[in-house]
Amino acid sequence: MKEVSKMIVTRILVLLGFAITFLVSAACSEQVGTPIYFQSDRDGQSEIYSIWDDGTNLQRLTTDPAEDTIPSLSLDGAKLAWIKSGNNGTDIYTMNPDGTGAQNLTNGTIPGVIDYVTWSFKGDKLVLSVSDPQVADGNYQIYSINSSDGSGYTRLSQDDTISHYHPRTNMQGVGYIVSVGDLTKNSLDLLLLNLEGKAMGKVPNETFRTSNDFQASGISEDFATYQSNGRLIMFSTNASGVFEIYRVEADGRRPANVTMQSDSNQTQPDWGGALDGNTFAYVSDQDGNPEIYIQSSDTRVPTRLTVNDANDTNPTWIKVVSSE
Repeated sequence: MKEVSKMIVTRILVLLGFAITFLVSAACSEQVGTPIYFQSDRDGQSEIYSIWDDGTNLQRLTTDPAEDTIPSLSLDGAKLAWIKSGNNGTDIYTMNPDGTGAQNLTNGTIPGVIDYVTWSFKGDKLVLSVSDPQVADGNYQIYSINSSDGSGYTRLSQDDTISHYHPRTNMQGVGYIVSVGDLTKNSLDLLLLNLEGKAMGKVPNETFRTSNDFQASGISEDFATYQSNGRLIMFSTNASGVFEIYRVEADGRRPANVTMQSDSNQTQPDWGGALDGNTFAYVSDQDGNPEIYIQSSDTRVPTRLTVNDANDTNPTWIKVVSSE
């Protein structure tokens, strides 16, 4: 009788264990939104925030007297880098996507002003746009540092005569795409750099002139971003008078306006891979001030995520979806 009781108790405990495992598994697999990170001055100065792709779960991630700008999420979504600006200049920080574990990587060791930061394809490097008065007459140049500790400060771009802005990673791991030219004169072209910083050609190429003379003086192509499979490039341009977001093939062919908002500005696209590979986040002032939107490059229906009177800019979100 005692043996039977023990068997019953054992079976009950086993079944209870299965039930607990199932409930924990179900809770862990519960569908949640995809976070998009951005900067906002809604609380008086620029700070880093996150919001889900359905416009819910707004979170403030940084809280200090300095200006926190240009968030950049690593391609696997594991780390967030950004620029902190204060009385001692600009530094690169990293943290966990929930705002914990903040780490100053540069601690004042980068000479000049850091304007932009992005992650390398492998995640072992952070790529920066820096203006150093002692280099290239102060023109912004592209540099890299090790993402683990900020060491290994290395210049990549090799042309002293022009500035290089807003580096973004090529999603096939072969280099970067940057905006080159004069930002103050709204005259920028998109330049491909290999991993060593050698210029590999401009995008769009000459075939793009059949649609619009995007390479004319006073016209900018900026904030380029790759689709998660690396086959298409998206960027903002003012070729039509206001800034719109265009999509082209990687060699500059088949340009298409994907925002079609001729009465407002659409800029800073960031193509995420977390949803369907076609959805991108971007900034638009179509409702009066810069806000964060998402949109599919196929449906072209904008969805507004942030709603306030402040400036919400520089969205970033996960680029690579795990196959596991």
